[in-house]
Amino acid sequence: MGDRGLPPGLGRRRDPAAGPPPGIGGWSEGVRLLDRLRLLNGWDGFLARLRLTDDVAMRLAERARVNRTCLHSELLSSGIVPEDAHFRALSAELGLPFLDAIDPARLLTGEAGALAALRSARGSGMSLLENGGAETLLVIAPVKLDIIAFKALLARRPRLASRLVVASPSTLRAALLARVHAHLLREACRGLFNVWPAMSARFITDSWQAFFVGVAIVAVPVLLFLAPVVTALSVYACFSTLFLGCIGLRLASAVSETIGDEVRLGARPADADLPAYTVLVALHSEAEVIPDLLAALAGLDWPRSKLEIKLVCEEDDEATLAAIGRQTLRPWVEVIKVPPSEPRTKPKALSFALPLAGGELIALYDAEDRPHPMQLREAWARFRDEGDDLACVQAPLSITNGRYGILPFMFRLEYAALFRGILPWLSSNDLLIPLGGTSNHFRGLMYQEHQTSGSGKAVIPLQSARGLTDG
Repeated sequence: MGDRGLPPGLGRRRDPAAGPPPGIGGWSEGVRLLDRLRLLNGWDGFLARLRLTDDVAMRLAERARVNRTCLHSELLSSGIVPEDAHFRALSAELGLPFLDAIDPARLLTGEAGALAALRSARGSGMSLLENGGAETLLVIAPVKLDIIAFKALLARRPRLASRLVVASPSTLRAALLARVHAHLLREACRGLFNVWPAMSARFITDSWQAFFVGVAIVAVPVLLFLAPVVTALSVYACFSTLFLGCIGLRLASAVSETIGDEVRLGARPADADLPAYTVLVALHSEAEVIPDLLAALAGLDWPRSKLEIKLVCEEDDEATLAAIGRQTLRPWVEVIKVPPSEPRTKPKALSFALPLAGGELIALYDAEDRPHPMQLREAWARFRDEGDDLACVQAPLSITNGRYGILPFMFRLEYAALFRGILPWLSSNDLLIPLGGTSNHFRGLMYQEHQTSGSGKAVIPLQSARGLTDG
């Protein structure tokens, strides 16, 4: 039939370079404008209290449209308005009292409820508060809010409105943290041992390992005394075999075609499809690198309303905490202070902070790391494309001071061989992959609750690890 009976231009293929048909671009812009106005609906009084211009409001609405969030969360994560002023204005707009501080002893929320609130988006949520013999109060610190629906709820339920008070998320979060501090510390120190003793480092060796070590300690000196030459040759042969095994592993990975190259992400995914991401950074005596660390983390390409960065630091590490205090932290950065206790290790500090992670994905970094800005997006793309059986991906580490001497150069060479050759070869052959202590990305579900099998033992679904772009 050809093009007969059709409007001009609709029966023929259009050149993609020619752009959309006439009028379509204006229509799309009109749809986006209507979406922004819908997101702004009901917020005019609140925005007026904060004295935000129409231009700022429209930019926040556009960001909420793109990220598929709400105006309230985008304004909060932007840092345009201080959190305290933000929630004071919100409480005034809703006609509810505002709490400057919360006594943790007055919270009626149990440990399980407090942990659930702390794991939610930046610790938002609500909590019951004892009111000195009067009717119990309900403290709210919403990060996501439909203000029209909430005002309608308050109008329909005046008794509920009389019990509601507003607090900032930081204020409520501090009270909830104080409530569960002892629990978090107890679980960080003994939780893994109580649930899965075999995976804990509390006991360095099991009974059989201790037995064979004891036999070796006794047998080697006796054999050296009785047959020194044969014993020395035997010990030399054992260690040589281990050494040759290490060399063989490197040669096998070197001659294989499996090389860890940088991955091209392809089309940029829509921000609306991205999940919440938690970044944990363990710090200890790291005062000098704090400014560079925060600058590198600020460069991560991820919607700020879906990102939470937690700096995990010992409570008595005064120098590091003072260095952090000298910086202006964005709303999506939080300092987690670990109470001083033994063992003073990185695993214990991270175990203290992990129950507070609200992201679907979790990344672990060190203070010296300077992650590639696109690393979070690539990790998410790997998890999305590889399926649910992928529990962890590991980013390669690149040493940047290799030109400052022979030792740093050899260090850089060793890391390049490990991350560009050995680990990709192990992964391609479905062999056990050693994880480093940093630049690892996990599915957050691993840390939300212990999965248990029928035997009652905890099951952690860590099945594979794959490489990413440079950290």
